[in-house]
Amino acid sequence: HSVNHDLLWGACHNNTCTVLCIHTQEFKGIGKGHVITTPFFDLKVVQGEGLHIACIVKTKLADNAVKRNKIRRKMYRALTKALQGRHGFYIAYPKKQTLYTPFAILSEALINSI
Repeated sequence: HSVNHDLLWGACHNNTCTVLCIHTQEFKGIGKGHVITTPFFDLKVVQGEGLHIACIVKTKLADNAVKRNKIRRKMYRALTKALQGRHGFYIAYPKKQTLYTPFAILSEALINSI
C-alpha cells in the first residue's frame, strides 16, 4: 500500500497499515462526534467501521516541521497502542506540551481518557 500526499498522516509502516489512513475526503465528511479533552490533546471520536486515525498538528503549535513531525509520530504511536481492537474515527489535536511530555505519560492519558 503506498501513501500519497492527499492522505492525512496515517500509521503506516513498511508499506503495511496497522490502521486505515483517513483520506482528506473522508475527513471532511466525518460528522459530529464527541470530544475528549486532556491536558495534552483533544481527541474527536466519531462512530464508524474499522479504525481510522488522524493527527492534526497546527503550525501555530510548533514553528518548524521537525517539531510537528515529532509530535505527530508520538501521537500516532500512542493512538495505535491505545486503540487496538476499537472501531471508529479518532482525530487527535495535540497541545503544545505534547512535544515535551514523555511517551509513557501521553499513552497513559490516552488510555485513561477513552
